[in-house]
Amino acid sequence: MLKIGLVGSAYLIEKHIDSVINSIDFQLVGYYSVNTNSGSKLPTSIVNQYEFYDLSELLHQTQLIYLFSLSDDVRMPITIQVIKSANHLLIDKSNIKSTIEAKQLLDLAEEAGVITQMSNISTLSPLYKASKEDLMQPILIESVTNIHYKNKSAYLLNDLLCDELSMIINTVNANLKKVTTIGVDVSNRFPEVINALLEFDNGCNVSITINTVADDDKKTIIFYTAGATTTVDFLDNKIKKVYALDNQKDFSEKEVKIMDNSQLNIELTSISESIKQQKSLSTDLHDMLKIHEILNKISEKLKINLSLVQD
Repeated sequence: MLKIGLVGSAYLIEKHIDSVINSIDFQLVGYYSVNTNSGSKLPTSIVNQYEFYDLSELLHQTQLIYLFSLSDDVRMPITIQVIKSANHLLIDKSNIKSTIEAKQLLDLAEEAGVITQMSNISTLSPLYKASKEDLMQPILIESVTNIHYKNKSAYLLNDLLCDELSMIINTVNANLKKVTTIGVDVSNRFPEVINALLEFDNGCNVSITINTVADDDKKTIIFYTAGATTTVDFLDNKIKKVYALDNQKDFSEKEVKIMDNSQLNIELTSISESIKQQKSLSTDLHDMLKIHEILNKISEKLKINLSLVQD
């Protein structure tokens, strides 16, 4: 069993600690809360058994750290400390906000010989994993994310784009040739609606639309391949495939509803297998560097710094 530690806010630790304790592949050594002043809602028995007040002491006893989303003042120093301690790292994608940061962390991880994997990212969602086998050689991809205008303050354009791009680069497996963007300033402060058109050197074209002033929430991505279209609906938790029959004249459709499955368990299983094989099997720092390189191109076209823009 791998010895794991949790690092992050008290709220996120409280939300996930039971799943880690109950995992058959991991032994929870303990957790370190970055906001020690906030009152813990965990049972006293859990606090007494698992809470660490010194991060270095926790890192000395673990093999893997799950790093939840951290505030800007601590996210890089803590991430660097974890990697330098030679712990493998499962890290929330929101902790990496630029190509400079991704490259710095990648170099440190390679020097330390540790496995890294992103968490809270759609490439490890049960829906995407279930649809992946139908997504060979897509010709066109259309991604649409709508955020209700009353909820937009809770999101970052950077974070939303990062999530879409993680699925796209994981599916397309080609080099980016061209980026075209459109931004709409509804409030005259920054683009609340953006569309990015990506052209890859294998002929695949991608359209990403993010609307943070919508009247309803929506998150879908449609993959068009030769003979079929596959729609992944993240809010209704379903996959719908329309495909040509053998006679090439008629079409049929298949809809699959995915049972709720803990993404945390999927993430833990994935990084456990990566550590066993000593190679990354999922979205890692190499992929995050590619994602942020594309984000830079989109930022340049929109003439804004996406990592600093809050919806």
